Amino acid sequence: MITHLIKAESILEIGTFTGYSAICLAEGLRPKGKLHTIELNIELKQIANNKSPMFGWKWSKHEEQTKN
Repeated sequence: MITHLIKAESILEIGTFTGYSAICLAEGLRPKGKLHTIELNIELKQIANNKSPMFGWKWSKHEEQTKN
C-alpha cells in the first residue's frame, strides 16, 4: 500500500524469503521502476525465482562474489 501511495521509483528489500513481499512492493512501483532484493540463502532464492512468473514478474540475477 505504501508503494502505491508514494509511487516509488526504486525499492531495496533486504531478505527476500519466498518473494511474496517483493512482488507486493513491486506492484506499487512506477513504470520502469526497479526493485532490488537481497537474499543470501540459496534455497530461498530458488523458491522466490520459481514463484515470480506466477505473478508476471521476472527476476534479473545479480550475484555478488565474496572473498574466501
